[in-house]
Amino acid sequence: MRDNRARDVRIDADSIDAMERQVAAIWCDVLGVAEVRASDNFIDLGGDSVAATMCLTAIFREFGCELSPVILIDTAMTVEQLTERIAAAVRA
Repeated sequence: MRDNRARDVRIDADSIDAMERQVAAIWCDVLGVAEVRASDNFIDLGGDSVAATMCLTAIFREFGCELSPVILIDTAMTVEQLTERIAAAVRA
């Protein structure tokens, strides 16, 4: 169970870059692609609802934040956009 007590979480530019690299690595693994850039779109890379669930399960394990697969499918999210969502969730 997650600890919901208030915490001071600071995420700087280096942390965002590291998060983007981790998210890109997850997408590479799940989508079976060799390279993913920050501006790459989940759907354009072949993502679907099953892949979205797999990605977000890995993201939950990595970052401890729970996001809906709908954000990857309905908003055709990029690595950069998803990283911003993760950072916001981690700060909350």
